[in-house]
Amino acid sequence: MKTPLACFLFALSGAPLFAADAPPSPGTSPAAYLVVPDDILIADFEGADNVGWQAEGEAFGAGQRGNRVTGFLGNKLINSYLKGDPTTGTLTSPPFKIERKHLNFLIGGGNHPGKVGMQLITDGKVVRSATGPATKNTANQEIMDWYSWDVSEFAGKTVTLQIIDQVTVGWGHTLIDHIFQANKAMASSRPAAAPLAAAKSVSAMQPGPEADAYARVQQAPTWDTFPLYAKIGYDQPLRPQFHFTSRVGWLNDPNGMVYYDGEWLMAFQHFAKGNANGPKSWGQAVSKDLMHWTQLPHALNPYPNVKWDKGNVHAIWSGSAIVDQFNALGKQQGETKTIFALFTATHAGEDKRAAFFQVGATSTDKGRTWTMINDGKPLIEHLAGFDPGQRDPYLFFHAPTKSYRFIMEIGGPERAVRIWKSSDLMKWEAVCDIPDKSAECINMYAVPVDGDATNVKWVINNAGAGYEIGDFDGTKWTGLGDKDKDGRPLKFEYGDCYYAPQTFNQAPGNRVVHIGWLQSKTEGYPFIDAGMPFTQQMSIPAEITLRTTPDGLRMFRHPVKEIATLYAKTSKFDNLTVEAANAQLAKLSPELIDMTIAFAPAGDVTLNVRGLPIQYDAAKKEFAFTNTVRVENEKAAMSKRPPTKQQPYRDTGRRTVPAPEVKGVVTLRVLVDRASLELFVNDGAAAASFVVVPDPKNRSLSVNATKEVKITALEVNELKSAWVQR
Repeated sequence: MKTPLACFLFALSGAPLFAADAPPSPGTSPAAYLVVPDDILIADFEGADNVGWQAEGEAFGAGQRGNRVTGFLGNKLINSYLKGDPTTGTLTSPPFKIERKHLNFLIGGGNHPGKVGMQLITDGKVVRSATGPATKNTANQEIMDWYSWDVSEFAGKTVTLQIIDQVTVGWGHTLIDHIFQANKAMASSRPAAAPLAAAKSVSAMQPGPEADAYARVQQAPTWDTFPLYAKIGYDQPLRPQFHFTSRVGWLNDPNGMVYYDGEWLMAFQHFAKGNANGPKSWGQAVSKDLMHWTQLPHALNPYPNVKWDKGNVHAIWSGSAIVDQFNALGKQQGETKTIFALFTATHAGEDKRAAFFQVGATSTDKGRTWTMINDGKPLIEHLAGFDPGQRDPYLFFHAPTKSYRFIMEIGGPERAVRIWKSSDLMKWEAVCDIPDKSAECINMYAVPVDGDATNVKWVINNAGAGYEIGDFDGTKWTGLGDKDKDGRPLKFEYGDCYYAPQTFNQAPGNRVVHIGWLQSKTEGYPFIDAGMPFTQQMSIPAEITLRTTPDGLRMFRHPVKEIATLYAKTSKFDNLTVEAANAQLAKLSPELIDMTIAFAPAGDVTLNVRGLPIQYDAAKKEFAFTNTVRVENEKAAMSKRPPTKQQPYRDTGRRTVPAPEVKGVVTLRVLVDRASLELFVNDGAAAASFVVVPDPKNRSLSVNATKEVKITALEVNELKSAWVQR
C-alpha cells in the first residue's frame, strides 16, 4: 500500500523531530547553504510542499526513530530507521522537470549502493544513485553531508526521485533532507570520522593529508576507491609492521590465494569505503617473499544494481583462485597463464533471505585485472534443500587426474560439505558429500608426510582451525578421524582471534602455506579507537607440514622461513640459567620480535615479552595467556548496549595451549607486532594468536621460574618493518 507523505509528516507532529541532541563536532557539519534566488526547491520535508510523495513499505511510516542525527536543515528530515534497521520501503517523489545543472541534497545513513539511499529515475531507468557514508562523529551522531549530481544531460526531461531502504542488517537505513536544483554543486565537507558497522564511538583521524584522503575514500561515488589510497602510508603508530593490512579500510577473510610466476597473490574480503564491515569487494596484494606486500587495485567490486529473475545481486563474498595451467578456459594470452577465481555472491530470494550462488572470474595479466564470467551470473546455482549459506568455495588441482576440484559447505540434514570436479573450470559435477563438516571457509589441500613427496595425505580444515587428515582419490574421502585420543576435536589454533585461513594454490616445492585473519572482535579496538585509516589484519604466513607423532599423524604450523628477511639483529644463547638469561635479555629493547626459548621444565615458567606475560604450567603441560585488554574492551562495549540487549560476559580472556615435553624440552616461539601476539609451541605442534597492543614504551624481556629451570636455547630476533614507505 502507498501512503501520501503528507500523512507521514502530520503523524510526526507530536513526536521528536530528530534534531541532534548534542552540538556537532568540529569538522562534521555540512557546508552552509545560502539560498540563491535561482535555486529550485524540490523538497525540504518541513511541511505542505511535500504533498505527492508516495511511501511504500514500513520504513517511511510514522513513529519514533532511535538514531541520533546531525547535519540536516530545519526541524524535519527523511529517516528510515523506524523500528531499527529491519524495516524496508521506498519513498517516491512526484514527477518534476530538470531545469538546472545540478541536483543537490543532504544524505546520511548506510552505505549499501543500490539498496539504501536515493535514485534519480527517468524513462523508467535509474540514471543516478547515491548512498550514505555510514559515518558517525565522535558524539555518536550519524552525519549527513551534501551530495551533488550533475544532471545537465537531462535538461528538460521529466524525472522522479526514489528514496530507498532495502537492507535489513547493520546500517540498513537512509537519511535524506533538503533536495534542490541549482546551477552550482554543493561541496561535501568530508568529515574526518570513521564509518562504523554499529559502533558506539570513534576517534577522528588527526587533521592532515591522510585524514583528507581517507574522507574522500569514504565518500567516493563508486567502489573503485583504490586510486585514493595513495596518500595513506604505512607509518601510523598502530600500523602492524610485519602483518598485512589494507592500506585503507576493513579486511577480513583471505581469498583467491595462488602462487604464479614468482609471485604470491592474495585477495581478501575488503570494505572499500572505510572501516565498516559493509558490502565487500575483493581487495588484493602481491608479494615475492610473503613478507613485503604491494597492494593492487581492487580485484572485484560489488555488483551494480542488477536485477535478474533471482532477485537483486550484491556483494562479493569469499572464494579462491587457481592457475589454469592447461588453458582449459582457452583464454591464455601468450605465455601468461590465466588465473581462475571462484567465489560466492548473493541475491535476495522471495522471503528476502540471502541465497548464495557461485560465480567465476578470470585474469589474463597475473591478477592485475579481472573479468567476471557471463557478467557474474551463476556457474553453480543455489542448491535447493540445503542450507541458505552455501558459500566460500575452495579450488584445488587433483594431479592424478589432471583435473580441478572445489570443496564448499552445503549443510542440510547431514551438515555436509560437497566436492565438485571439472576439466574445463566451467562445467562442474558433484562427486561426493562428506557429512558433519559443514562450516565456513572450508579448505582442502595435499601435504607430504614427514617431508616425503611420495607419501601424501590430504587435509580438510574449517574456518575455526579444526581439521582432519585423510585420503582422497578424486571422488572419495576417507578420513583418519578428527578427534584426538581423548575425544577432543583436532585443531591447530588455540588463541582468541584466528579465523578463516586459506592456503595458496600451486606453491612451489610442495610447500603448503596459509594465512588467516586476526579478527578484532570489539568495535573500535584497537585500530579505529586509535584513529587508524584501516582496521583488521592478517596472520603471519605459516607453513603447514604433517608429521608422525606418538599420538599419530598431526598437522604442524610455523612461520614461513621468509620472515628471516626482516631480521635486523639476532641474539643467540645456549645453556643458560634463568639469571644468566635475564642478564642477556636486559641488554635488548626490541619493538618487533621473533624470539624462541627452549627449556627443560623443572617448574612453572613465565616469559614476559614487552609486558605480555606468557605462563607455562609444568603440571598441566600447557602455556597460558590472558588477553586482559580485549576483555576490558568487550565488557565496556557490552555495557553500552540497551539493557534488553546486554548479556552476561563470562569470557576471562584466558587461553591455554598444549605444550608437552619433547625429548625433555619445551619450545616456545613468540612473534610480537604492534597489535598482535602469536605463539608457536614445539615447532608448530600447537599455536595461538591474539589481537593485543603491547605498551609502546615497554621494550623489556624477562624470564621468571618457580624452580631452577635450564634454558637450553634462547634466540631473539629484532625485526625491521616490512613496509616500504611510499
